[in-house]
Amino acid sequence: TEVHEFGVASINGTSTTVQFDKDFKGALPVVNVTATKPGVYLAVTNVTANSFTIESDKALDNMQFNWMAFGKVKTSAERKAESNTTSSEVMEAIKVNPSIKERIQNYWLKELPAKLKADEEKAKQEAVAVTEERAKEINNGAKFADPAKGPVKVDKQ
Repeated sequence: TEVHEFGVASINGTSTTVQFDKDFKGALPVVNVTATKPGVYLAVTNVTANSFTIESDKALDNMQFNWMAFGKVKTSAERKAESNTTSSEVMEAIKVNPSIKERIQNYWLKELPAKLKADEEKAKQEAVAVTEERAKEINNGAKFADPAKGPVKVDKQ
């Protein structure tokens, strides 16, 4: 957001300070001054968000000058976005080598799911085998076709 202010002020002696009426919210504005008499040199010095000082190369007697100040003030959204930006040093520090990244992705997306599926199948087979073993002991030869449904009597052959 741009903030600007302008006016007319006077200098008595070799310097004067002008206070801004507008709030430049911490931004340092660009200040231009124009002398109202030919041959007078004015320099803008000590610019702050609240004021600026002008100096002359010779003492002046209540000479008027025109001035303009322009500043670009960041909106709260711009300040928030800027504070959420990650510095290049941090980005470089957390950068992952592409080959390592590929290995990690391969593990989580391919190897681990396949291993979990194989482990699950093995556990199911072991559960059926243990259940059938117990059924033989308890039910004298009953088999579990489906461990979730319980024992089913199977004719002996």
